[in-house]
Amino acid sequence: MHKKVRKKVYLHEMVSLRYLLQHLEKFAVFDLSEKFKREKLIHRLVCSVHFLLMYSLIVGHLWSTITRASRHAQELIQATLEDLILISIGIAVLYFKTHSTEIIQLMTIMESFSRANMSILMKYNRYSKIVLLTIFCLIFCAFNGHILEALYPVADDDLKIRQIVYRTRHPERKHPFDVRIPFVDESKSWVYEIVFLLQVYTIFVLICFTTLIITVLPVIIVHMRGQYDMLATFIEKIGEKHLDSFGFQIYYTNIEINASYYVMMEKRCKDSSKQMFRRIRAYERSYLKQIIQFHQKLLMFQEKVGILFQLTLLSLGTASRNSGPQR
Repeated sequence: MHKKVRKKVYLHEMVSLRYLLQHLEKFAVFDLSEKFKREKLIHRLVCSVHFLLMYSLIVGHLWSTITRASRHAQELIQATLEDLILISIGIAVLYFKTHSTEIIQLMTIMESFSRANMSILMKYNRYSKIVLLTIFCLIFCAFNGHILEALYPVADDDLKIRQIVYRTRHPERKHPFDVRIPFVDESKSWVYEIVFLLQVYTIFVLICFTTLIITVLPVIIVHMRGQYDMLATFIEKIGEKHLDSFGFQIYYTNIEINASYYVMMEKRCKDSSKQMFRRIRAYERSYLKQIIQFHQKLLMFQEKVGILFQLTLLSLGTASRNSGPQR
């Protein structure tokens, strides 16, 4: 009896959960790798700076909405929508940060997903790339629209509204997101330029945060769909002879890693029909057991994903109901 095991293939370029978390790690949301004390200190410092910039923007914009934008209905509606978006992003980032252990557990399970069928794996990896690029392009265009709008000259009608609403010395000077800083006129030189540059950098960080966080769930769903497709191909083989790429009959020992063995022709000839029947029945039971275990693993993972992201949606829904301008 000769054992034949196909090696597990690791694809580092895949758009997987680890890929997304590694990029979030660059912006100091996750800590996946082992670091020395100095590197950990730098990582935490970068994390603190990014969080300070992001939440300062959220608070400053919300304060501007409450104290300024509420003077004009059109400005109030636009500012409120921006508040809802920024607050939702802030909650999502904080949720991912505080639930990093559970998300890393999901990543560990996903890395044990079957790579038995490389064509299915690469097919759904292409889907993941399309999802990532689509979400990035949409978010990039949306946020950069604010930067371009701030650079574009203000129309006369809008200028009159800004004079009434914001009451700054230079109402023609806009930031990508209108913020209010206590005891400071944000339109004055140096203050205006510094706030503008800080907002541009913060927007870049928000684009990366938002793209990666929004992409996590679709990427998980896409790869789960690929696993179910692989499971379906194994289910279709129930009751059939299992052959390798050369046409030799094989017996699977682990369908998740595509491990199998085959019995040499001489061995099959020596076996009586009764022995052959018993061996086939035992193998069919083993094969069915492997399918059930594979399915149970996917169901367990699906349940973990459902619990984690159901809490996320509930948190965002609560924030949307509780946030908004107050007079």
